[in-house]
Amino acid sequence: MALLVTQPSEGLPPLAATSRSIYEAAYQLSQGTGPFAIDTERAGAYRYDDRAYLLQIRREGSGTVLIDPEANRRLVTSVLGKVINNQPWIIHAAATDLPCLSELGFYPSTIFDTELAGRLAGLPRVNLASMLEERLEVTLKKAHGAEDWSRRPLPHSWLVYAALDVEKLIPLAESMKLLLEAHGKLEWHKQECAHLINTSSHGLDTQRSWQDIKGVSRLTRPRQLVVAEALWELRDDEARMKNTSVSRLLPDKVLISVAQRPPRNSQAALRASEIPKQYRKRIARWMPTINDVLESDPRTWPHTPQFDENQLPSKYVWEKIHPESLDDFEEVKNSIVEKALLLNLPAENLMQPHSVKELCWQLRDVPRPIAQDDVIECLMRLEARPWQIDNSASVITDTLNKIEHAS
Repeated sequence: MALLVTQPSEGLPPLAATSRSIYEAAYQLSQGTGPFAIDTERAGAYRYDDRAYLLQIRREGSGTVLIDPEANRRLVTSVLGKVINNQPWIIHAAATDLPCLSELGFYPSTIFDTELAGRLAGLPRVNLASMLEERLEVTLKKAHGAEDWSRRPLPHSWLVYAALDVEKLIPLAESMKLLLEAHGKLEWHKQECAHLINTSSHGLDTQRSWQDIKGVSRLTRPRQLVVAEALWELRDDEARMKNTSVSRLLPDKVLISVAQRPPRNSQAALRASEIPKQYRKRIARWMPTINDVLESDPRTWPHTPQFDENQLPSKYVWEKIHPESLDDFEEVKNSIVEKALLLNLPAENLMQPHSVKELCWQLRDVPRPIAQDDVIECLMRLEARPWQIDNSASVITDTLNKIEHAS
């Protein structure tokens, strides 16, 4: 029977939020040994960016520390970086934490991602609570993951939750390392973790252009595009000024809808039934700017970009210009799923669907039968890891050539 853990084993550590306590927390960590178990709490659903609002770090011989980076971000970076940078880390679902950690100036030498380890090992559930229960027979009460962690002061129960998130990460990593080694997958995990460091340690991702709006491809007329651009700029400026999430001000779906058929004026925006009620006043307030851009010289308006055959097209365009390679994608995707089942891991870890699409698009004009070396070369361009290439190249080659034989 799993043991229910409700409090940190050494008691709840104080929140380091003063200069002195930040120095003390860093010193405490420096006295320990081995890798650092690290987690962050963020507020991307509430704030303009997905920065870390709380750091939880644990190390053997040091215990757990909780640090408020908002108290003095520059000091936290300077003092803590000297201790944890270029050191091995243990993280659960590193892709979600590495960007905000790198934004603070923190970089590991290596990582051990416990969530990724669970995926490669074929565990049925890979959230932290489920893995702790299966591997260590420990149960954690999960309650505050979706809270607004920018709130101050942080409630006691939230801090308990945060401390428990790193309480058992080190023994979980040790358990998963043994499991991966037993299944011959430890090297796969090392390659994936190295790739995560290379691709996720780049700071925070935010929409930096109106062309990043989800659904913008549905806008085909310059008039619609110039309105979308104006709305994006208005939304981004206000969100940055208020430090609030852009989606809370105006979701992409609503922005696209307004760009498709903008109201005539502010009064029309207030009455527009197609605009959700909670966003009408904001659209009405922005209408003078929208009308200004609509009265500008149409020659300055953005246009739908011309099709670039070197870029992966939308499914709609792909089906029209090269349906055979779209059929290839469906067949290869199914083959990847079958191979992943044999390897006892999720298909998306063997190869992401987007990478399968890219591969089939890039190989669309290669004469058949296709050589496996051509497939391998393409996989390398797509930054597939060696273990992925070893386990998928022959499957992809055989599938593509069978499609050709059947046609």
